Amino acid sequence: MNLENLLKKVQLSLNRKELRNALNYISEIRDKYPLNKRIDEFINSNKKKHIEQSKLFHEIINLQKDIRNNDFALKLLELIKLEPNNGYLYGLLGDYHGSILDFKKAKLYQEKAISLCPFEEVFYINLSKSLSGLKLYKQSLEALKLSKILKPKELETNLLIARAHIRLFNYKSAFKVYNELLLNYPNNLEISIEFCRHLLDIKETNNAIKILDQINSRQDDYNEIRILYGLVKLNQNNVKEAKGIFLDALRLEKNSSDIYTLIGLADEKLGNYFDAIKNHKKAINLDPNNFNAYKNLAVITSFYDKTEEAINYLKKSIEINPQFYEGIYYLGQLQLYSRSFELGWKNFESRWDCKDYHQKKINTKKKQLIELNKKITLFTWSEQGIGDQIMYGSMFSELSTHVGKLIVKLDKRLIPIFKDLHSDITFIGKGDKLFDDDFDHHLPFGSIGSLIRNHEIDFRRNKYPYISGDKNVTSKITKKYKKNGEILVGMSWSSSKAMLSQEKSIDLEKLLPILNFKNFNFIDLEYKDTAEERKLIFRNYGVKIHKEESINNFSDIIGLTSIIDACDFVITCSNVNAHICGALNKKTFLLLPFGRGRLWNWNKKNEKSFWYPSINILQNNNEESWDYPIKTLKERLKNE
Repeated sequence: MNLENLLKKVQLSLNRKELRNALNYISEIRDKYPLNKRIDEFINSNKKKHIEQSKLFHEIINLQKDIRNNDFALKLLELIKLEPNNGYLYGLLGDYHGSILDFKKAKLYQEKAISLCPFEEVFYINLSKSLSGLKLYKQSLEALKLSKILKPKELETNLLIARAHIRLFNYKSAFKVYNELLLNYPNNLEISIEFCRHLLDIKETNNAIKILDQINSRQDDYNEIRILYGLVKLNQNNVKEAKGIFLDALRLEKNSSDIYTLIGLADEKLGNYFDAIKNHKKAINLDPNNFNAYKNLAVITSFYDKTEEAINYLKKSIEINPQFYEGIYYLGQLQLYSRSFELGWKNFESRWDCKDYHQKKINTKKKQLIELNKKITLFTWSEQGIGDQIMYGSMFSELSTHVGKLIVKLDKRLIPIFKDLHSDITFIGKGDKLFDDDFDHHLPFGSIGSLIRNHEIDFRRNKYPYISGDKNVTSKITKKYKKNGEILVGMSWSSSKAMLSQEKSIDLEKLLPILNFKNFNFIDLEYKDTAEERKLIFRNYGVKIHKEESINNFSDIIGLTSIIDACDFVITCSNVNAHICGALNKKTFLLLPFGRGRLWNWNKKNEKSFWYPSINILQNNNEESWDYPIKTLKERLKNE
């Protein structure tokens, strides 16, 4: 189709009020005739015609200055009575409602503005902001793409498109836009810095360094670049270097609230919690609206079990920024930790809007379940590691009674330990395909609790054990390692969770006060190869820790479960084994760290977990050593 015919198609679509078709034809013209200016002339002519038809244009210009006035909306409504087809009046009314966070009304007025004046790209930009405020992020991105059709090279539109992709966690698409922007605006420092920040957010540190090195060669005295190099060091886990860089940056900006926040973050990672608190409070004194500082204060305060104080900090953070989803998500975790389940589950849903939450929702047109229904087929799917999958598995049995059919998708290694005790449930592995026609609604594991675990008493309906091992393997382990009435003790001392492995793990040598018990036979439950650790302990202290070499503890979860089932009790740090023990209802002593490694699901009441009644939680009381829980455990074991 030639240019003339395409232009006619645009006009015909407009006459029929088929706006989307008109924009599609404009997009086609731009693709086929990128150097031809006639489509720009057509767009500008239509915009100009709309403006010239209005007698109120000067009033509109003056009104824009008073958008915050209380009678602003009333004035606009009066003007609309005079010119009911003036798109700019509706656009302003939409902007006003957006400014007071009434995004539903803003959306309605902005859509009306577009219908009246479809070639004003700003209307699409403002509509996208309202859609984003309503959490309709995909629709927000689509509105921006329509704006881009009208003005392809517009800097603001392309920046907003990049940010919209970030909001949807479409990092590849976002970074493509940022790279295009850097080609078109090579000297725009703000774009480079914004791009770097997003690269660092998802740990693409090397790419961030390349951009930083380029702009630093032109702007080596710019403090923002210095700060970004500090964030690079944080990503590389060179925390002391990072703190040094932040302190250098502070000398140039002595009253920077953001820099104090970063220093506080480095102190937290270094375990200097009191210094971290001091720096975050300093950040708040300098800027009372620093919502990140409030959130970081909440995190550290929660380490000391000052949960209510931490919750108040988070509420303040969210009050400042109602769309601070990281703060809302952490608030949900603390509320669940403090057993405010109904509120906790509600705020826990904000995990999907957090850049630090690396799980993705499934791709389906079916809606998430919000109300239990015995007539439906429900598909519930895992979103986290196998420890969490086992924990949420405590609700599978009850959930299945509230729906017609339950399909559960989880790590394939877990299917053998669940299927025997849940014969009415269909289990599939993460790699197995399921189509939309196979189910009516879906539900992520982390949202099951919002439907059936809203009060502490609800957890009493859990049935234990709700997983099982292989009885033959358990019998074999029992015969092999429990001779002469020996007590078989399962041992697990490390965590493989990437971000918190150091905090949660215990050096095996520190467990010697336990390993020296003479009437205990110890068996290794670790995932990793521990041959050297066990050899060293035996050579130096004469302590034998057995390893069942016929079972791969990482890949053979039913084998590992069978070993644990054979044990009289288990001693473990916070890892998958703790969850297996709890699901088996096995007597367990959980050694929990102080600070960052203590997760929300290990809340305790009288040292008992609300998820797992058989687990005794012994939490450390400081970050310096594991002496307290190990000493406490030693005293307990004297009576075993």
